[in-house]
Parts: sequence; structure tokens; C-alpha cells
Amino acid sequence: DAVKQLSAQVFRHIEEAYETLGDPRRRQEYVLKRKQARRQAALRDEGQRALAAERHFLQGEAALRQRDYETALRLFGQALELYSEDGEYHAHYGWTLHLCHPDNAAMAEEAIEHVKRGIKLASDREKPYLLMGRLCKAIGRPGAAEKMFTRAVQIQPDCVEALRELRLINMRRDKEKGLIRRLLRR
Repeated sequence: DAVKQLSAQVFRHIEEAYETLGDPRRRQEYVLKRKQARRQAALRDEGQRALAAERHFLQGEAALRQRDYETALRLFGQALELYSEDGEYHAHYGWTLHLCHPDNAAMAEEAIEHVKRGIKLASDREKPYLLMGRLCKAIGRPGAAEKMFTRAVQIQPDCVEALRELRLINMRRDKEKGLIRRLLRR
């Protein structure tokens, strides 16, 4: 009985497929349904990858706050592998790469490239500019750092970290001017 029922089911499916493929209109509908199903599956897959990448990114930020730079770098790298078109992922990866290897000039250049890519992908967000400013400051480019911090504030006027860095730069500049004036008076 089970074999007869199964063979009847299979025969009905074959008959239905033959009728669908034999009629041009029904065949067109079938093809459209298959394409829509593939698109929906691709969107679901992309959404799942984006969520997994965001989860790794958030864990990386937590590790970065705890100064566990190696773990943060690994987590940001995983986020990039899953979703490489997010600028903040690149910027954080670059900054953390520098933090893991602060005295390595080759790593500093690679870090700059990642942060530049982050700026290119997320030019409307302040975080990549802030991280580029920190990176420029760390490798001894204060003029470029000031420009980056200024751009971060232009994008997000409430960016406390960039405002703090700009205040520090201005305080140092004022202090140097005062020292130079005192030396010139003598």
C-alpha cells in the first residue's frame, strides 16, 4: 500500500510538471517563482551574514574597551570576512591593528590603508575619521590628525572624543606659543 501511494504521488508530480512545462504561460510563472525564491534566499543569507558580522563587531568593540587588542583584532577580522563593505569594520580593524603592533611601521601603513578604506565606505560617519585622527596622532602626524578630528566634529557635532582631542591639540599649541614668547622676550 505504501509503495502504491508513493508511486501515485510521484506520478502526480511528474504529470503536474509536464503540464506546467508544456504550457508557456505556466512555465513563465514557474520560472518567475523560482527566481523570486532564489532572490529571497539570497537576501536572507545576506541578512544573516550581516547580523553575524555585527555580532562579531560588537564583541570586538567590547574587547577593545577592555584593551584585549588581539581578541578585538580577531573579532573585527571575522566581521570583515562576513561583511567587507562596512566602513566602520575596516576603520576599527585598522586602528586595532596599530594597537597590536604600535612600533611596526609596515603595520602602521596597513592600518592606515584599512582606515582609509573605512573612510571611503562610510564617509558620512564620524568614527572612521576619529580613528584616522587617532592613528595619525599616534604615528606623529599632528596636522593630519587635527583635520580628521575636525571632520569628525563636522559630521557629528556631539562627538565628544573628537572634541576632546581638538581641545588637547589647541591647549598644546597655546602652551607652545607661550613658551616661544617667553624665550623671545629674553
